[in-house]
Amino acid sequence: MRQFAQDVAHDVTREGPAAWRRYFSASASFFMASDGQLVFSNATSAARGIDDLTRTIKSIELRWGDDLRVDPLTPDLAVMASSWSELRVAADGGRVTDRGYFTAVAERRDGRWKFPQCPLVGRGTGAEGTVSLRERPSAGGARAGSCRMRREHCSIGSQVIPPK
Repeated sequence: MRQFAQDVAHDVTREGPAAWRRYFSASASFFMASDGQLVFSNATSAARGIDDLTRTIKSIELRWGDDLRVDPLTPDLAVMASSWSELRVAADGGRVTDRGYFTAVAERRDGRWKFPQCPLVGRGTGAEGTVSLRERPSAGGARAGSCRMRREHCSIGSQVIPPK
């Protein structure tokens, strides 16, 4: 499990936000919440959010803190918790250093660890301000992500979702 955490940081640093696709479960039960608010209700909405980030973030350097904690629940379930820091470079060249705290359940299926949900993504403070993403009904009753400026920070894992 600790190797999984290091793989996440390495791959996100090397590949950018697209790497999160490999670590988020594609199951219908996937969800992500942050600061008490639902960010993504399923894997489809998370994939759309990651796609948006790949267009706005040029590079990321993600590091877990020395306080990385893994609490095994079963041989195939564990809770991961850690402080994190990252340097993000936006497509326009803007640079932001951010810090926060991440907790998630990880599940091993078919020999691979993934996050079946990310119930708690900690706050951070970036130089660009802070952003909150919430799902809201769109035309036709489908759910679509939307961003608006708030005093909360919201992220995919540790990736800040920019306002639209």
